Amino acid sequence: MSNLPLGARLEDWLTFGAGYVPFLALPVPALFPFVVSLFGLQNTAAPYGPLSSVLYTAITPVALGVSYRTLRRVGAWTFSPSLHRRLPILVAVGCYFGVSLAVVSLGYLVANPVTGAVTQLDTPDVLVGITVSSFFTAVISTLVLRLGPGELFDRPRERMRRIDRWQDALADARDTDVAGRSQVETYHRLVDHSEELLDTLTDAKTNEGTQLRRAFESWLTDFRDRSSSVSRRDIVTGETENPRLVKQHKTLTMIEKQLSDIGDTRGDESWNDTSR
Repeated sequence: MSNLPLGARLEDWLTFGAGYVPFLALPVPALFPFVVSLFGLQNTAAPYGPLSSVLYTAITPVALGVSYRTLRRVGAWTFSPSLHRRLPILVAVGCYFGVSLAVVSLGYLVANPVTGAVTQLDTPDVLVGITVSSFFTAVISTLVLRLGPGELFDRPRERMRRIDRWQDALADARDTDVAGRSQVETYHRLVDHSEELLDTLTDAKTNEGTQLRRAFESWLTDFRDRSSSVSRRDIVTGETENPRLVKQHKTLTMIEKQLSDIGDTRGDESWNDTSR
């Protein structure tokens, strides 16, 4: 399998396969400065509006923490191995927050179309803007969760069982030393569990998950269509000098690693929270 193009990988890291509908809410933060001006929430006597500076300071890390936990949960439901790691989640939270802050800033400039509007910003303005941005970061993360897992990612516990069964069947196929009917039956079990897992992989919506499904389908088709148990053994063990069989073995090894990365998420609390 080739590496994903940078654009496709970034799309996975930002959308989690849920599409772009959640981001239709991004213009909403721009309205906040107009709401503040309309209702006079900020004045000299109460520069932080209806809340205190301490509350604003507390809300921001809480909102960003909720965003991180929510996106970790979404990532744990995907067939993208990279989304089962922390770095992409942190990148997504940072991008959501950065864009929300930019939108809030734009709304402020539109609501205050005067020369020097930026230089007039003081600590209350900045603190409130950061808090509002962090809140909308959590909103977008929740929308990604609601519009993604419910329809796209189905039941993680069942898919983990299928991965386990496939890995066990692959291990049996590698360890079998008995030629004849027993060996053939072992390879047939691997094909059966592969077809079961491939059926689950059709639910993959991310670019990385789709790439994994295509590679797995191609490998399975080749393995299933081979009538020689010797060729099948060479594919699962890699003990061959045949270039085509070596290539199939390398593909299998890469698929196995990616599925193992996905399966490792079961020890993460965020995965357990989403199981049903």
